[in-house]
Amino acid sequence: MNKLTKILSAIALASAVSAGMVLMAGCEGCSDTTTPPPGGEQHEHTYSPDWSCDENNHWHAATCEHSDLKSDEAAHVDANNDGVCDVCDYDQMPITPYAVGIEMTKTAKEYVLDGSTTAAVALDDIKVNTVLSDGTDGETVTEYAMYGYKGAEPLQAEGKTLTAADVSALGAGAYNIWVEAEIDSNGTNKKVESFVIVYVVDELISIQFNAEAAGTVTTQEAGTTDLMSPTWTFTATFKSGATLPLTADDVKIDNVKTTSATDAGVANIYYEYTNAKGELEKQETTVNYTVTAPQTGGETQVNNYAFSYEELTAALTVNGVAPADKTALSADKFTGSNAFLTFIADGSGSSDQYRTSGGGCIEIKGDRLQVTFEGTGSITLTVSSTGGSNNSRFGLKNASGAYIPASVSTGATAVADGEDAGTYEVTGTTYVTLTFEVSEAGVYTICAPSGTTTRGGRIQTITMVDTVGGSGTVVTDNYSFSYSELTAALTVEGVAPADKTALSADKFTGSNAFLTFIADGSGSSDQYRTSGGGCIEIKGDRLQVTFLGTGTITLTVSSTGGSNNSRFGIKDASGAYIPASVSTGATAVADGEDAGTYEVTGTAYVTLTFEVSEAGVYTICAPSGTTTRGGRIQTITMVDTH
Repeated sequence: MNKLTKILSAIALASAVSAGMVLMAGCEGCSDTTTPPPGGEQHEHTYSPDWSCDENNHWHAATCEHSDLKSDEAAHVDANNDGVCDVCDYDQMPITPYAVGIEMTKTAKEYVLDGSTTAAVALDDIKVNTVLSDGTDGETVTEYAMYGYKGAEPLQAEGKTLTAADVSALGAGAYNIWVEAEIDSNGTNKKVESFVIVYVVDELISIQFNAEAAGTVTTQEAGTTDLMSPTWTFTATFKSGATLPLTADDVKIDNVKTTSATDAGVANIYYEYTNAKGELEKQETTVNYTVTAPQTGGETQVNNYAFSYEELTAALTVNGVAPADKTALSADKFTGSNAFLTFIADGSGSSDQYRTSGGGCIEIKGDRLQVTFEGTGSITLTVSSTGGSNNSRFGLKNASGAYIPASVSTGATAVADGEDAGTYEVTGTTYVTLTFEVSEAGVYTICAPSGTTTRGGRIQTITMVDTVGGSGTVVTDNYSFSYSELTAALTVEGVAPADKTALSADKFTGSNAFLTFIADGSGSSDQYRTSGGGCIEIKGDRLQVTFLGTGTITLTVSSTGGSNNSRFGIKDASGAYIPASVSTGATAVADGEDAGTYEVTGTAYVTLTFEVSEAGVYTICAPSGTTTRGGRIQTITMVDTH
């Protein structure tokens, strides 16, 4: 072999070795040995560095032409019992069927009713297959039982499996279609099941006012409690032709104003419906109404109005997103129960805000809210400043712009001098009650003047009583619990009462004489409290008031500790609880011995306003049978029209 031939041979050999093989010459018929055949060069077998394997062993396979040769062959090793060979990573766990899957095409799964009240679900669109342990589909299953349900109600007769006839006339709703099958899972018979949801959707297309029942235009007298809209009924119509009767409780009614006469009132009606797929559908309509001028003579009409924080929250909610703290207020958001309030913007909106802080309230600055009295009565506010050491002022102006006087609970100071003379100043974030008596019809403005304090103030509750008409003389009596007078009555020889001093009937004198205290015999449960912002703490049936006519009684209440629960209610002479309009923070109790009361949690004060529809004795109580404790009352205001 000459030099050039040796060089070329070396290059070829290097190339072969780099590919995992060796060059061999004349190795046909050679055995597994490195001894060269006669007249030939030495041959070495080459093997892959990767493992080959079957279900029992692993090895390195030959990469020369002796492909049937193996190196390092051995049985799988699984020392940690994880189903994977410790040497070659062979997965020894078999992929076996472990469940069954059910599928339907999209068109078969989602039916939309169109002019028909039923839909024929095509069960032959169902595909049933095994589901393998690795999550992939296995073989088609042809032998199975099928069942269907709408909620808990079966679609098939008892003891029978579902047939096409059972689903040939399904109405709107969501249905569960189930299959049960027996499958072979690694040699074991296994009973498995699965389901698919079938939707039948009926689109809401309209809501109509039932004019036949109320007339195309409904009428009532101005100043009376809204008598029209609670009696209105409607009909919702769906694309299938199906109809659904609705009452006023099923819809939202905006823009009914009965405080002044109008011959062109238009109420906006909204109805929301959740279809079978959980999608919200909404339709609206309008109702025309007329409000006539108040009639002279006849029976007295007492109209009660109360600001609803919950309705304002709903009006400010956009696409299901609740309003953020400090959302600006605007006139169009005062609808429904809040329509008795007319909001007057300042042009920027920055000073007038919806607040989630402060127990849930609105924050105003300047002359911002107006109300219209058709007769005489009162308006009661619970107010606070905007921070722990801040001062705010509040007042009520008549049509001429003059402030009118208020009866004031503890915590407010009458302003005697300056541009705000006639208003009332409060400090900090504890709510204080102001009750203004209105002696003549007209427009009145609720304001939080900021010329002196440089800030506005917070209002949590607004209740208004407007007494209209009647042939005789109407008397409206206003009463308000005075914590300062109770303190004075409990003071002995100049020593102020200690926290938790027991209450007694003889201490309710002066401004508090409208309250009759009923002792429990021990006095330990009924206390004067300096904590909690200054209040009384009662347990059971403890305070009585007497109405000569009709009106309202308003309480600001709290529980006795940060995580404690208390319940409050007012009973009529028969012992039955009467309903209240509730500010945020109180929950109506529907069941048990306290049904008809209202539960509050923690020490933040909540306002409850009870409407009294007939004369008699009423009892203020904090039942403890369920909560095991009484509750705190900070303010009590009473309006009695007779």
